[in-house]
Amino acid sequence: MLDSKIESFLTICEYMNFTKAAEELHLTQPAVSSQMKRLEEYYGSKLFLYENKQLALTEVGEAVFQSMNQMKNQEIYLKQQIHFLESKTRNIRFGATMTIGEFLLADTIQKFFLKFPDSSLHMDVANTKDLLEKLDDGQIDFAFIEGNYSKLEYRSYPFKISRFIPVCGRDSKLKDKTNTLTDLFKERLIIREQGSGTRDIFESILHSKNHVSGEFAGIVEVGNMNAIKDLLLRSVGISFLYEDVVKKELEKGSLYEIKLSGWNVSHCMNVVWRRENEYTDCILEFLSLLEK
Repeated sequence: MLDSKIESFLTICEYMNFTKAAEELHLTQPAVSSQMKRLEEYYGSKLFLYENKQLALTEVGEAVFQSMNQMKNQEIYLKQQIHFLESKTRNIRFGATMTIGEFLLADTIQKFFLKFPDSSLHMDVANTKDLLEKLDDGQIDFAFIEGNYSKLEYRSYPFKISRFIPVCGRDSKLKDKTNTLTDLFKERLIIREQGSGTRDIFESILHSKNHVSGEFAGIVEVGNMNAIKDLLLRSVGISFLYEDVVKKELEKGSLYEIKLSGWNVSHCMNVVWRRENEYTDCILEFLSLLEK
């Protein structure tokens, strides 16, 4: 059980506001301030300071936050382990980007429940940026992501390699010829929102070729992969997607891979988890199912 001063400190770090933290903790602001004063006396250093009238962590405060946040995550994991030892059931919390969660995990989840029928899963579907924040906050144990992440902060395991291809509808004039990237800039681009792994990967590839997404004739941002496919089916524009996501449509001939010279791109999706958090057992269970 976490000390009340630690819970107060972490809550203040979440809101960066003593008043909001006190309301969340159902304490008075003087009580929270008193707790922080005792914590600063214990560590012999200031934990907070005001910069331009905004509350911020000092360098020592940042180090204390990292350590205490780790303690909080370990406390959550300990409760899960105790629950498993007593009930023999697993309760796994993980995240997945929209592409992976909607199209690529059903087989793995089915295998998991065949092996552990009395267990429970909670899957958060969000973009890469939000999932990494949930990992940092201890809200999920691990995440299946497409986008970029810090190799210093996270451990990872390769989940799937998929071709990343340009796609159009059956009414598009692009489907019957070999095109250049410049040809595609004349088209309307249908793309995921900022922060999504698919968007990050696509823009990184463009940048490596000295281009940006703003060079397309128009951009439609859509936060749902099925909606993107529906717009492609209506030839509203073109998009760049993982081949696995549109495999059925490509086989049926309702969508087409655009032949693009000089474009041979594949991307590895990964399972990632915080380096300092020890959720090894549940992660390895999932990874063993992926290998099969």
